[in-house]
Amino acid sequence: MNEDSKSTKKAEKTDSIPVPPPLPQSGITILAHKLWVGNLDKRLTEQNILQFVIPYGEVVSFRYLIHKAGPDKGEPRGYCFVEYSTREVRYVCLVDFLY
Repeated sequence: MNEDSKSTKKAEKTDSIPVPPPLPQSGITILAHKLWVGNLDKRLTEQNILQFVIPYGEVVSFRYLIHKAGPDKGEPRGYCFVEYSTREVRYVCLVDFLY
């Protein structure tokens, strides 16, 4: 079996939604229906971020993490997790974040 036929078989097995290549500097990671959104300004509140992510679709869960100990206790960690109801909704949000 040559390399072309191997790559064609792999492409046939993938889901119908295209997955973008990894973007290490983007601050966004794909995990099923979840998005990890990083590099957030610590002045942003949970409400500020929710106002941005809710218009894309149904948000199943949202976690905005806060330091629990140490010198930054009570301060935002600078990232959050957003879980959408479907991969399609998550993908639309992801594309809009990136482009």
